[in-house]
Amino acid sequence: MCRRILCMMVTGVVLFSLQVSCAPSVTLSDLLKQMVDLEALSLKPLPGERCNQASSYDRASRIVDGKKVDWFANGDAGQYIRIEERNGRREMVMADIPGPGAIVRIWSANPKGVLRIYIDGAEKPVIEREFPKLFDGSQGYPFVHPFAGVHSSGANIYFPIPFARRALVTVEGGEGMYYHVNYRLYPPGTQVESFSWQAVERTRKLGEEVARRLAKPYETWRAPSGSQTHSIRWSIPPGGSRVLNLQGPARIVAIEMKPQAKDLQKALRAAVLEITWDNAMLPSVWSPLGDFFGTGPGLNPYQALPCGVLENGTMYSHWVMPFVWRAVLRVRNEGDETLNLSGRVIVQPMRWSDRWMHFHAQWHTQYPIRTRPMRDWTMAEAWGTGRFVGVALSVANPVKVWWGEGDEKFYVDGEEFPSTFGTGTEDFFGYAWGNPTPFTHAYHNQPRADGPGSYGHVSNNRFFIIDNVPFQKSFRADIEVWHWAEVEVSYSAIGYWYADSEQGARSFPSLQERLPVRLPELKVYREPGAIEGEGMKVLRRTGGNTTTQDMQGFGEAWSGGAQLWWTGAKPGDVLELAFDAEKAGTYELVIAMTKAVDYGQFRLSVNGVPVGDVIDLFNNGVIHTGKIGMGKVQLKQGQNMLRVDVVGTNPASTGDRYMFGLDFIKIVPAQ
Repeated sequence: MCRRILCMMVTGVVLFSLQVSCAPSVTLSDLLKQMVDLEALSLKPLPGERCNQASSYDRASRIVDGKKVDWFANGDAGQYIRIEERNGRREMVMADIPGPGAIVRIWSANPKGVLRIYIDGAEKPVIEREFPKLFDGSQGYPFVHPFAGVHSSGANIYFPIPFARRALVTVEGGEGMYYHVNYRLYPPGTQVESFSWQAVERTRKLGEEVARRLAKPYETWRAPSGSQTHSIRWSIPPGGSRVLNLQGPARIVAIEMKPQAKDLQKALRAAVLEITWDNAMLPSVWSPLGDFFGTGPGLNPYQALPCGVLENGTMYSHWVMPFVWRAVLRVRNEGDETLNLSGRVIVQPMRWSDRWMHFHAQWHTQYPIRTRPMRDWTMAEAWGTGRFVGVALSVANPVKVWWGEGDEKFYVDGEEFPSTFGTGTEDFFGYAWGNPTPFTHAYHNQPRADGPGSYGHVSNNRFFIIDNVPFQKSFRADIEVWHWAEVEVSYSAIGYWYADSEQGARSFPSLQERLPVRLPELKVYREPGAIEGEGMKVLRRTGGNTTTQDMQGFGEAWSGGAQLWWTGAKPGDVLELAFDAEKAGTYELVIAMTKAVDYGQFRLSVNGVPVGDVIDLFNNGVIHTGKIGMGKVQLKQGQNMLRVDVVGTNPASTGDRYMFGLDFIKIVPAQ
């Protein structure tokens, strides 16, 4: 019988000691521990271990007779496996998963309705909650930060839900919903303790300790006992390098570096980090120095479990990196100014066995990439037996239009159709709707998003800890280049994985190729004489919510780069807005709005008098209507009222279906 014994420290205390045999067992306690266990990632996966994703990807994308059909289809909302009738309810099946396994992540851009999770064929769901409330903290433990929450409009749950024989995930009232369900599968014969509320309560103390670790990944990290610290005080001149030689068997458990240079953004791309294991000829770790730590270009603070950047500029890595005989860590400075580095490398002696794998982190870049025709772009690729554990993607976008409509596609062990097929780049990184607001979390981050809109340099990362992707022969992670505009963009990515053999870097971009792309300056368009929708006073609203939406990510057509956005309405709801006229009289009314796939049909009136015909704002994609003449209206001096009535929606609409967006109105004295 083979056994694996894993020990892990959290805040300096041994949190657990776990034995896994060839016929392992899995409990909720085990899964909670694995959420913060970076050491276990370096152990070879057992045959039969998998991690897949169910999602609402557009089912038009398929392979027929070996050929890809509608490969970049983008109708990624409201796609379900099937619809079931249960006790008079119409439940949409998001995932139907054979055991043994565990659900390890649930994401949605627009959670709605009632989520139900049925375990092991039970007729009664073990979880039955209003889906949106699972993310707002109102449901109490375990659906609390950082296990659950919303980050830049993306709703995420990471609390694990194990099952022995089957898990069925459904939603009632989920029309037009975007979703992911990530799940692990264990080898046949694995004994899994299925999810129960008794187990949740029994493991609550452990879960709260894990939550504290995830909430403050750097502050709660402690070096394991017996570790040795190698201090770094390096001043690296242009063209120079510094080397740290380490003797094995051992494992690197921490790398910390605080850089100093006149132009840090340039210096962090000009300097290269290389780590070579044992007798390999090529480094398994090759990356611009800043990008290795999961953010780039530049020094952009965030805190994740395996790596991050502190507010004081210290870059840290807590990836566990075993080696047999030796490790050579080298920093080369190919820039034109001296780079100063201070920090430490922490190493723990260990006994080597063939269970351990080598760590890999490899960066590559491409510019220019034409956004037409659409294409798949490879973020990471690996061979042998191993685990894919993370990726950081940097994009340089020269326009305000959204760049990240592209889906992720993971191919494991040579499969023809990807076992992970996503719904959008921002969805993959755990946010939604192209939201440019930076955020930080133990598992996924947006450290940089320049703006306005989607313009500028963007840095996203995601780390696969409990949801790592095992492979026995090969792995490839692609992302679609799917941009709303036809332009030239830059993509750079670093993939992180473990493999049972050293895989030397295959791409060595030159200094010129590594430096951040210089982007043109942007100007915000303003319509002369416009009354901006986002500036109009809301007099009355019978349903839904109104807010200002930044539209710069969708193009330059929106005056002021924003609109008044009415969401959550339904047929019969009314929105009344105030605007002023200098003099009473007859005016020509001009209006500019937004069309999109989830917008409705509306009737407009001014001061109680209908104007124009019913307006259908449906379009398969976000576009500006242009200026629409609504005819003559009678206005009084001072305040007047524009009324918007929801009358319906296009049959082809998806999502919320009744959204309304007002860019501006213009009133011109009639001739």
